[in-house]
Amino acid sequence: MSVAAQDRRLDLADSGPLWLKQPRLAACEAETLLLGERVWRKYDLRAWVIMANHVHVLLAPLVEMRQVTKAIKRYSARKANENPRRTGVPLWTDGRNAH
Repeated sequence: MSVAAQDRRLDLADSGPLWLKQPRLAACEAETLLLGERVWRKYDLRAWVIMANHVHVLLAPLVEMRQVTKAIKRYSARKANENPRRTGVPLWTDGRNAH
C-alpha cells in the first residue's frame, strides 16, 4: 500500500478521538503551528497536514524538540478546551511518539 493510500485510510478513521474533524479545532491547530514558527520562533515550518485523528508536521527545530512539542500541545489543547463541550477531555497523547 502506498503512503498516500495509507494516509487516505487513516483520514477515514471512524473510531477513537476525532476532534480534528471539527473545523474550529482544526483551525486552532493550524493557528498554533503558525504561531510556533512566526511568533514563538521555535522552528521553521516546512509542511503540515491536519487529519481527523492526528497531525503530520515537517519542521526544522530552532530549540529542543521537546520544547516544540510541549508548546504546540499546550497551546492548542488550551484553545480547544475553550469549547465547553471539550473542557477536561485530553486532546493529545502523552507525547512519547511525538518526534
